[in-house]
Amino acid sequence: MDQDKDKTVNFVIVPTMTEREVVCLLLDRFPDVRDRVCPEEYYFELPTVVYDTFSTIVIERADDPGFLQSVAFFIDELAENKDRLVQQGLIVCLLEGIAAEEEVARKIEHNDSPFQEPASRGGE
Repeated sequence: MDQDKDKTVNFVIVPTMTEREVVCLLLDRFPDVRDRVCPEEYYFELPTVVYDTFSTIVIERADDPGFLQSVAFFIDELAENKDRLVQQGLIVCLLEGIAAEEEVARKIEHNDSPFQEPASRGGE
């Protein structure tokens, strides 16, 4: 019995997000895209499909600076999250999807900081 009391725990339990939680993370931030990224209930269990579809929406809305700024902030938040499913959705689906359109990727890159000056100011 005394031997069991001397044993110490040498591991840490790290909670992970469910597929549904990863999808809800996106939908909480961008509720207006729900019908496109989650047309059916089972899509809540397919975060890679949802984030891939969202990347096409980002490309389609590349001329909306407010939307792109929101996407840039969302990307920054996802990058800070160390959850495996979040990172997979971010890197494999969202970033790679956006990177397919170099111009859109550049626009988002220039929106990544609230303190950054706009890229072009017409002659400055």
